[in-house]
Order: sequence, then structure tokens, then C-alpha cells
Amino acid sequence: MSAVIFPASQPPAPPPSPATSPGASPPAGHTPAAPVTPPPTPPSAEDPPAASSPESAPAPRRSGSVPVAGPTVRLVTNNSRARLQQQFQLRWTDVCAAPCGIAVNPAGTYRLGGGSLRATNPFSLPRSSGTVFIDGKMGSNVKHWVGLGLTIAAGVNVLSGTGNLIAARYVTGKWGTTDLSKRDVLTASGIINLALAAILAGIGIPMLVGSASSADVR
Repeated sequence: MSAVIFPASQPPAPPPSPATSPGASPPAGHTPAAPVTPPPTPPSAEDPPAASSPESAPAPRRSGSVPVAGPTVRLVTNNSRARLQQQFQLRWTDVCAAPCGIAVNPAGTYRLGGGSLRATNPFSLPRSSGTVFIDGKMGSNVKHWVGLGLTIAAGVNVLSGTGNLIAARYVTGKWGTTDLSKRDVLTASGIINLALAAILAGIGIPMLVGSASSADVR
């Protein structure tokens, strides 16, 4: 009697996983894995820049200067370094140089000056609108102080010379061990002092007068 051989039984195939079965819902308590997002592609150098929106555009900068309602100044001077200056409390501030042509505060106090120039006397504007013409004749501070020093020296020599001439009328005797009389020495000294005073005054007074500055406002 021949034996019958049966084929070996194969293990049954596992059931499909719920996560891989199409259309199957995940089991309770199972958290699905987050989808992987690919990294962004860097922009190419040839790509045009994105247009900025009106909201992101910077606001225009406002000017800090406030327009002045006043007369327009036309300045003419004999020195290009001259400046129209306005007084603010205890200091003078430059406003403009010739020919100026700007509107200024009609209630301000002004003068002409600048650098080594001799400043004019303060003045006010004759009107609150229209055009104001200012003609400046500028002098030098250096000439002013040199002229003032020479004039003072001339005055000292006048006093000294006059005193020597007066003293010469009342003295007698010889001047030291010399044969010169005191009267002759004092008289000569007085004359020299007066002559020197005339020379110093002839130089100093014109310099002092010529160094003055003036402003014709109209």
C-alpha cells in the first residue's frame, strides 16, 4: 500500500496593516506621522525682487524747518565775508551771506558781522513784508584795535610832552653832570613827545575811523 504525501502547509499571510490598507481608518490612539516638508528653494540671482507694498514703504521725512513769513532781504556788502546775523538771547547767529534773498523774521534784531570783521550796530527791519535792502560797509577788527592803540599812545605822548614843557618853565640848573640846563632838556623832550604824538595820531585815528562798520537799511 503506497503512502500519500501531502504538501507542507504554509503559514497564513498576515493581515494587512491598518496604516497601509487603502481606505482604512487609523486605529484609536494612533498618531499619524507628520508629513515631511521639503526645504525651500533659495531664490535665484536672476529672479526680480519682490515689489514692496505701500504699507511697507517708509514714510517720507518731514523737514524740520518752518517757513518764515516776513520780508525778503537783499544784502550788498564791500566784503564777501560779511554775514547778516540775528540776535538770539545772548548770542548772534549767522542768517545768510550776500546776496541773501531769503525771508526773515520781521520782529528780530539784526546786525552785519562775521569773522574778523567789525560788527555794525544792531538794527531792526523797516517793514514786515516786501523786500528790504541792506547796504553794508564793513571794517576790520584788527585795524580797529591797532588804530585804538596808536591813538591811546598819541594821547600819552601829548600829556607827557605838555607836562615837560610846563615843567621847563620852572626848573633851573644843569642836567646831571652835563652842561645842558634842565630847562633845555625838558623843552626838547616836550617837543619830541608832541611830535611823536602827532605822528601816532596821524596813523591811528584814520585806522580807527576807517575800521568802523555801518549798515544802510531801507
